[in-house]
Amino acid sequence: MVIVLKSATFNYIKGQIIDIEISITKGIPSFTIVGLPNIEIKESRERVRSAILNSGFKFPLGRITVNLAPANLKKEGSLLDLCIAIGILIASKQIKATENIFNTVILGELSLDGYIKNINGAVPILLDGKKKGYENYVLPKENFCESKFVQDINIDYFESLKDFVEYVQYGTKNKFNMDCDNYVEENVNQINFEDVLGHVSSKRALQIAAAGFHNIILYGPVGSGKTMLAKSFKSILPELDYQESLEKGRVYSLTSFKENFKTPVFREVHHTTSKSSLLGNGRDNKIGEVTLSNNGVLFLDEMLEFKRETLEILRKVLEDRKVLLNKNKEFVEYPANFILLGATNLCPCGNYLNNSAIKQCVCETTKREKYINKISKSLLDRIDIFTYTPVIDYIDVNNKKDVRITTKQALKKINSAREIQKDRFKKFKIRYNSQMNNDLVNRFCELNSSSKQILETIYRKENISTRSYFKILKIARTIADLDNQDRITDDHIMEVVNYRKFINKQVI
Repeated sequence: MVIVLKSATFNYIKGQIIDIEISITKGIPSFTIVGLPNIEIKESRERVRSAILNSGFKFPLGRITVNLAPANLKKEGSLLDLCIAIGILIASKQIKATENIFNTVILGELSLDGYIKNINGAVPILLDGKKKGYENYVLPKENFCESKFVQDINIDYFESLKDFVEYVQYGTKNKFNMDCDNYVEENVNQINFEDVLGHVSSKRALQIAAAGFHNIILYGPVGSGKTMLAKSFKSILPELDYQESLEKGRVYSLTSFKENFKTPVFREVHHTTSKSSLLGNGRDNKIGEVTLSNNGVLFLDEMLEFKRETLEILRKVLEDRKVLLNKNKEFVEYPANFILLGATNLCPCGNYLNNSAIKQCVCETTKREKYINKISKSLLDRIDIFTYTPVIDYIDVNNKKDVRITTKQALKKINSAREIQKDRFKKFKIRYNSQMNNDLVNRFCELNSSSKQILETIYRKENISTRSYFKILKIARTIADLDNQDRITDDHIMEVVNYRKFINKQVI
């Protein structure tokens, strides 16, 4: 008799429900797993054998064959252990299963003593299984907090093979309760908006970037507070909506990182980061920083210390909001929809544009130009906002009357602007102003005659690109949303123009 149960594996970042077929026949004792298993699955033979014995059952003598169907799909991961073990116990008639177990997707890695260990990738399996019509799942207890985000399915959780056998035979469940509030450790070192002195213009720029999902670069001399400003950016990012939370969960469930799926991710990468770390590696199924930053922020501190070729990698990713990786001669698509946040000095010594009489730039003009030119014109074209961050004056440091906008105040305005965009784009497959194509820009970014005149003058005088022209309109739309205004005004256009100027003060 062949026992057929349901389990799952991964197909890149998607879950794939598979059949586990178990057959035990007479013959020389053997335990074979077929159906394109990877090394982790092949090693499960020893885990399953030990778990069965240490749970008080007998490991059957005979020829045990486990087939993973469909046979043409490569299977990976250790999450099939539990399903294989329970299938062997049913096939050897040591336990009798209730009918509903054959329609349940069973997932879990077994330890040698029979306890069920947590698995990576529960969320994508649940999401894609749900799409295929599978409603019932068995998961390790430790996967409770991440899996609770997936709604409208039935999930039972177990701690050991013994517990699961009780359920399979009699429908017995052990009730438990887990505190998911402490699932992720709170970052007590979070920098809030009000912690940053001065920098009114840069703070305004960060609010615009957060509201409309715009890419932004903070530039200025060393010690001006660029990094602190950048790290305060995380405090003004609104929580992810349900769909965005699931998108984050799909990615992070496959990693060892514990994350609150409702919180936008803030990934800081070092300037020595390799291409494979940034983009990912299809061959090893390694998820890159651009995908880990999806629906969040990718922060490049000391941006001009990155190699030019590394920065150029980001150019196409920023345009497409996805990354294509080659795996087994097949291109696989991973999401990469993030805000690029850069912070940089403008020369090797770090003092260019310093307003201090003491700390002046000592770099040769050619060296400074070579340093700045690491960011190509085509990459600059894909940055929405540039904001200069000067060194704070002593008066600003000791200004007791400094009225600083708080994280709470900034979030209130940003959330309001996000709600306006949500309503605006409810019939379209986008969420933010920065994602508008040219047709949508023409539809939602109407200008009055004076604003048109201002923009035409800038277009001709500064010789800006068509891409830059549409960026100005998108950012102006975001500023109008932040100011809770239906129409884009002259002031909005002029404010955007100031944020489109980089080092040489020309509009990009």
